[in-house]
Amino acid sequence: SVPTISADTISTNSISFTIGDVANLTEGNSGVYIDCLGTNCDSGINEWIQSTSDVAIGLVPNSEYQFRIKARNASGTETAYSESITVYTGTVAPNGVDTVSRSTESLRINLKTDTNSSTTEYAILETTTNKYVNFSNNTLSSPAVWGTRVDFGSFEGVLVTGLNAGTQYVFKVKARNIQNVETTYSSTTAIATKL
Repeated sequence: SVPTISADTISTNSISFTIGDVANLTEGNSGVYIDCLGTNCDSGINEWIQSTSDVAIGLVPNSEYQFRIKARNASGTETAYSESITVYTGTVAPNGVDTVSRSTESLRINLKTDTNSSTTEYAILETTTNKYVNFSNNTLSSPAVWGTRVDFGSFEGVLVTGLNAGTQYVFKVKARNIQNVETTYSSTTAIATKL
């Protein structure tokens, strides 16, 4: 029969699999073969093994992958491939924010670079007000405002207005993948408006 495959441990660059519905796996030429249906996702898999677990490695953070599996018996007769499963890798915790410019009542900040994909979403929390940077109206607001690096102005950054002069604001960032699995927050960055 066609074996089953499920994703167990998912990290930013690897996915561990558990293989089920296989019998006599260690006899003769028996084995299972996990196949990735994309490109650059075959490291650690795409070989016949006699085990009920395997790990795909070298994957890109916050990316979608599809996997399928087949088996063969002791005499080498293969099953068809299983239906594919879709799995998303995790997101790398962001590196925080940098200051682009400062004025008396506003700050322009940008996200520090990281290895996440362009679909990764971020939320920037200002910890003294416990409000989030809202890129659509350039204020601090609640609840969390999620957006991509492009939404937050890329390298030019996002302007945060309505701030008090000569006041320190403290920012930290978290990220989430396509399946809304969030990272921990970055370290904080303190930035003061001008007097």
